[in-house]
Amino acid sequence: MSIYTKKGDDFYTRASDGSLLKKDDKLICATGLIDEMAASLAFAISMLKSEEEKYSAKPPFYVGDLVGDLKKIIKHICAMDFASGANETMDVGFLEEKIDSFEKVLPKLDGFLMPGESPGAASLNLCRVDVRRCERELISLLGERLSKSIRQYINRLSDYLFCAMRLAMYLRDEREISI
Repeated sequence: MSIYTKKGDDFYTRASDGSLLKKDDKLICATGLIDEMAASLAFAISMLKSEEEKYSAKPPFYVGDLVGDLKKIIKHICAMDFASGANETMDVGFLEEKIDSFEKVLPKLDGFLMPGESPGAASLNLCRVDVRRCERELISLLGERLSKSIRQYINRLSDYLFCAMRLAMYLRDEREISI
């Protein structure tokens, strides 16, 4: 099978159930947003790995685990049957536990923070911004039809990425600059 189908030439794409949808269909846009978040996370992973030797301790970021979670969300959105109230349960507690563990070692936050200077910290901040944009757009695309668990997970994910950025800065002895 070829990678090109020529369906996209007329702005259509095939959904997971085999139906043809316009590329600006709400479900296609929603899965695209999650796919963009996964790409940002993959980039952050590569940046963090490329500078591992510069950290004072091995960073416990768990960013790779998050990509799998995003794939679960894409699968959920692709299979959404709004009439049945399809629901996916996400492990929000995992993110909260990691946030809490990061905050135990980080200095007290005293204002709006400038993003880090290192590639790893900057890429985590870029992920955080992508997640916030995705969250805003998912509200208008799917709103309440998206499971509460997924809405909570995406909201908590941006908090997690913010704390992970701060931890990356901390482990590199980068100074936090509040504005």
